[in-house]
Amino acid sequence: INGEFKPQTCAKGDQVLAGSINQTQPLEIRCSAVGTDRFIEKLARRQQKALAEKPAMVSLADKLSHWFVLSVLAIALLTAMFWTLKSPEDAFWISLSVLVVSCPCALSLATPAVFTAAIARASRIGFIINKPEFFEQLPKCDWIVFDKTGTLTQGKLTITQIEILQPGYSEDEILNLSAALETGSSHPIAQAVLKAAPQKEFSQIISERNDSPGKGVSACIDDIDYKLGQFYDSAMHTKDKTIVLYREDIPLARIYLNDPWREDSRLSLQLLKEQGYRIALLTGDPSGDSEILRKELQIDEIISSASPEDKLKWVAQKQTAKHFVLMVGDGINDGPVLAQANTSIAMYSGAALSKTGSDAILLNGKMGSLVELIQLSKKSRQIIKQNLGWAVMYNATAIPLAASGNIPPWLAAIGMSISSLFVVGNALRLNSMNTEKLPSYE
Repeated sequence: INGEFKPQTCAKGDQVLAGSINQTQPLEIRCSAVGTDRFIEKLARRQQKALAEKPAMVSLADKLSHWFVLSVLAIALLTAMFWTLKSPEDAFWISLSVLVVSCPCALSLATPAVFTAAIARASRIGFIINKPEFFEQLPKCDWIVFDKTGTLTQGKLTITQIEILQPGYSEDEILNLSAALETGSSHPIAQAVLKAAPQKEFSQIISERNDSPGKGVSACIDDIDYKLGQFYDSAMHTKDKTIVLYREDIPLARIYLNDPWREDSRLSLQLLKEQGYRIALLTGDPSGDSEILRKELQIDEIISSASPEDKLKWVAQKQTAKHFVLMVGDGINDGPVLAQANTSIAMYSGAALSKTGSDAILLNGKMGSLVELIQLSKKSRQIIKQNLGWAVMYNATAIPLAASGNIPPWLAAIGMSISSLFVVGNALRLNSMNTEKLPSYE
């Protein structure tokens, strides 16, 4: 539930959550919660509460349009009264010109037209937008918060290096022996070993196989004892994701594993830092890996071994300090914090609960798309301001001219149409805007 793929060792008296996968020894479990008392139900309730507390966006364009229509009707009435007294034969067409030339459409379309164009453009760079107000909130964010496993990384282990410790063995032989030990296991390390091994079927006699939780696996292969994992001297293990293959307690090879970064993750974080964003990492990983990442990527804040409650508390503290937070995550544990953040993005490969509470979903898994989306949101906000400015300027100029009898109805109709077309055309510029792409995209 912490969002990490590494299995946790349980002992007598430990809590076991529903949906957990037992990978080793049989367990006797006592049910302590059912129905709405289950942990997953509590997470879902926290998410719904956070969604309900998020302030709803009240569009400036809607407010202006409401008062604008009332003002135009009042101006048209006053115009009709004035011209009825001064020139009754002109009162009707002048009042009609005031009503026609005024363009509430430009005000009403100023925001929706931009949002529609932005959503279409976002879909082409790999996003599904769940809420149109996402484009209004995103440019305000000054903190971007990432989960690590499954978000910045791929969420699965791969073998990066094999260090031979005894002469006479090749890397393929080491992998085949390791795979023979791991046959039938669903452990993430076992899956990485089995995938990398050249040999997929084994003719050796494998017996006395035993899983040692927190250490590894041992077995007899052709009457020779082998062990794979983190046994004996911890000095053999330079990192948390390092395992050693032993033959009769003699180390044969050290195998290094890693959770690969998603394409463009590092470059994207560096570019976001250069653009002035503050970056935080909220992860269930132990502090060792996290501190390495802080130094490599110059991350501003990092919370290691973070539970869903820890993540929620961190975001709430930043919001209390008047910061705007963008959260990017993927796991069940990220659902409540995705809902709590000012705006949020979930990975398409993530849990359904996280996608339900997010404002947008990243389909292609590329962090470079996030950089493009932020540029798109800033451009969208700029165009909204341009559209609102144009609508106000047009009406402030055209209505007095129409009320003074200088614009006939046919010209008023043309002016109103041009004003609306300008707003829509300006919004459609988003479809052709150039966004900065990372080198690996080209």
